[in-house]
Amino acid sequence: MTNSNNDIADFSELSSIKTPSVREGQEARVGSWPERSVPMAKTEVVQISVRAPVETIDRLKRLCSDERYSYGDMLKRLLDAYER
Repeated sequence: MTNSNNDIADFSELSSIKTPSVREGQEARVGSWPERSVPMAKTEVVQISVRAPVETIDRLKRLCSDERYSYGDMLKRLLDAYER
């Protein structure tokens, strides 16, 4: 049995990982992370199930992923925008 750390794992390949490129047809966004410094008040949380076409659900998932919001937070933002 040896005490060499080299026998445990080789992490040299990690240096070759590249940042993902911007999707075709999109421009790179600067400062796209939402401001979340003010914590929201805790409210009652419920779970619902939504039936919608796959394309619609995929659009919602992509929007939430791109903007870094949960589905519930994005739903609130969309409803707030609609009600204005």
